[in-house]
Amino acid sequence: MNFLNSFTINKKKIQNYHKPFVIAEIGSNHDQDIEKAKYLINKSAECGADAVKIQIFKSYDFGKLNKKITKIFDENAFNLNWLGKLNNFAKKQNVIFFASLFNPRYISNLEKINTPVYKLASSEIDNFTLLKKLSKINKPLLISTGMTDLENINKTITFLDKLNVNKIALLQCSSLYPQNINDLNLNVIETLKNKFPNIPIGFSDHSESIYSPAFAVSRGACIIEKHITIDKNDKGPDHSYALTIEQFSEMIRLINEAYKAGGRFTKDLHEIEKKTARRRGLYYNKDIKKGKIINIKDVLVKNPPNELQLKDIDLILDRKINKNVKKNAPIKESDF
Repeated sequence: MNFLNSFTINKKKIQNYHKPFVIAEIGSNHDQDIEKAKYLINKSAECGADAVKIQIFKSYDFGKLNKKITKIFDENAFNLNWLGKLNNFAKKQNVIFFASLFNPRYISNLEKINTPVYKLASSEIDNFTLLKKLSKINKPLLISTGMTDLENINKTITFLDKLNVNKIALLQCSSLYPQNINDLNLNVIETLKNKFPNIPIGFSDHSESIYSPAFAVSRGACIIEKHITIDKNDKGPDHSYALTIEQFSEMIRLINEAYKAGGRFTKDLHEIEKKTARRRGLYYNKDIKKGKIINIKDVLVKNPPNELQLKDIDLILDRKINKNVKKNAPIKESDF
């Protein structure tokens, strides 16, 4: 498969273990009020989000629904006339604006504002008509994996590979609202990384926890998506489990802490550790004349490590010393 393990979204790097790309999911929490949408964009940017995302749908995009569900969708649908205004507003806040879509008919609307990335909700992971249309655009595609299993994910990945799509990321997700902490299944992040080593892996979180995204980052997730709201008690379907602005800000702080704590992949000593760590060095146990063959009785092991360390003892035993040395002098390899 020819997927890229690293790509950019408006100069933001997407790669496992890289600084996470944080998406503030506004979704339908604008409540069909453009000023509320602008407020959430502004606050998301202030919190440190890299992007804000809305959802574009009409009730008829989901087929035949009962009256109650149809009413909910209609009352929370996004006004397409806002796209240009909100995109320009987001640019002024230095935050990326993009969308999830559920029908190919909206691609042209998003292309008019030159959206840099597309999001595929997990319900559409096998919407091959939509995927085929998106494949022609050559922009990154973020795919949530709730509502599906590894077999169906693999089918979608294979389909996209045949279409020469090479910039995709998979987001571990469970389509539960709200999502219980016991159902996060963050171990699946490792499963997806192992199964698809050339695809960046992220986490779309529907829990009410501010900590779970940081846990995901500690496992290498490079994308975090989380709902944001002004008031958890507002009427819409996504407000109750979304984070408040204050919670979202704290979540990003924790994400950044988790990323910093990850550090390097190499196991070595910090420069300060080299100087101050409680590790032992090799010293001469007595005054020794040039030409002596060094044995274990000639060696003193003590703190601090200066030249050679205990792990290096085989470098000096049974070797002839080439100069006179004093008791308590650090043993050097050049002494032999």
